[in-house]
Amino acid sequence: MAESVENPPFKVQKGEALHRQITNHFRSLIASGKLPAGSKLSRMHDLAAQWDTNYFTVHTALTRLVREGLLERKPRLGTFVRKQNKRLGSVGIYYGDEILIKHERAFYRSLHGQLLNSLQKENISAKVFIDSRPQALQVEPLAELLESINSHSIHGLIVPLIGYPKEEWLGKMPLPTSFFSSVRSDYSRICIDTNQIMTMACKALSDRGCRTVGLIYPTPLTEKGWGKNENDTIPNALETQLKAFNLRTQKSWIRTPKTHQESQEQFGYQEFHRLWSLKERPDGLIVYPENVSHGVVIAALERQVKVPSELKLVLHKNQHVEFLCPLPADWIITREKDIADALIQQIKDRFAGLEPQYYEIHHEFLKGSSRDLISKFALANNLEA
Repeated sequence: MAESVENPPFKVQKGEALHRQITNHFRSLIASGKLPAGSKLSRMHDLAAQWDTNYFTVHTALTRLVREGLLERKPRLGTFVRKQNKRLGSVGIYYGDEILIKHERAFYRSLHGQLLNSLQKENISAKVFIDSRPQALQVEPLAELLESINSHSIHGLIVPLIGYPKEEWLGKMPLPTSFFSSVRSDYSRICIDTNQIMTMACKALSDRGCRTVGLIYPTPLTEKGWGKNENDTIPNALETQLKAFNLRTQKSWIRTPKTHQESQEQFGYQEFHRLWSLKERPDGLIVYPENVSHGVVIAALERQVKVPSELKLVLHKNQHVEFLCPLPADWIITREKDIADALIQQIKDRFAGLEPQYYEIHHEFLKGSSRDLISKFALANNLEA
């Protein structure tokens, strides 16, 4: 069994959380070779005493390195520097059963194709895990995934779709991991640039002469109120850009649900009907994401809304997902390749022992009209990366 190594001391700096300083200290020691593979770290209680802190601070600091695949914990033996593969040759791609049954499936099928294409160009093989267990059992790690990790047949893990409660155990996997989410969190460091989306949308509506704006968005707002919390990123960004472009809104024009929506298309359909039933209505409307836009388009056609004379639309579309829309609208385009490349780059960073970075996914804007509907979608499917 490996002997515990003496950890070179470091000077605690003011202004940065101690657990981050400890994380960076050990990451540097591993990267420099001062802590070679197989080295056993001192007991966490001893490390806590060395830096005049508590066990939980040290545990938090080292857990981050376990998640990055630099350290591994062996029950009853201790914490060791993990042997690193010389080359990132294989990754796992994990999906819960949401990929099979939920409204996101068209987008995630498209994203999966982009992931496979990008991995192939990097000469990295992929092993796909689809968690088809009953929801009640998905609170525990998938045995097939654990087996692949323990046998070192995969060197990293990509999770394009993460949700509770799976994030609890997926975030603790002992190898380099990357996650994508609409919201930045401790688990996901790849998220959409909501401020850019709302900037482009508000500018487009302002340029078209709008003075009032509504929003249809399928994520519930938290109890503390609109635009004040991390989960409210789209409404929060809209609130900022309304001021920048001298636009106004009303709470009744911000159509968000009270609970999670299983069908985003149905939500968009119902909320547009409710919005258009109001006595006072906006002259511009932003709809996000694409599945909600599907329902809005159907409802607007049923209502025989005159677009764009009565209402200007800014809709969202994923680049490689088909969307038949006979109404003239401007478009916010998400490029699945950008997300795939960010997921892979984060794995490569962590595999190389680098501190994980945050990645914001930027979007393209397409100005549309009824005359160039066909050419517009041809362009949307061939945007340059």
